[in-house]
Amino acid sequence: MAADENAVYISDAQGSLWRFDANSGTINWRTYKLRYRIVSGPALLNNYVVVGDAEGYLHWLNKQDGHIAGRVSLGSAIYAAPIVENGVLYVLTSKGYLAAYSI
Repeated sequence: MAADENAVYISDAQGSLWRFDANSGTINWRTYKLRYRIVSGPALLNNYVVVGDAEGYLHWLNKQDGHIAGRVSLGSAIYAAPIVENGVLYVLTSKGYLAAYSI
């Protein structure tokens, strides 16, 4: 789970990603595009929700509508949620590869 001042973002066991309104709890959007990919917990970087998956892909989704804005392959599974620190997103693969991204 990740949250900002407007919303809470949650990935579920089926690979769906949800955005809930932080004030009312209503569902703003839900994406099924990553179903069955075994996604990690989400991280927030600027206007994006970022999740990894068991196939080794890092997915960047637009926070406002949930559409996939970008994708990169890191070559091995990503089970742990990415971490954002000082505007840099860090992700660790199952084979020990550490990648860092900034916008």
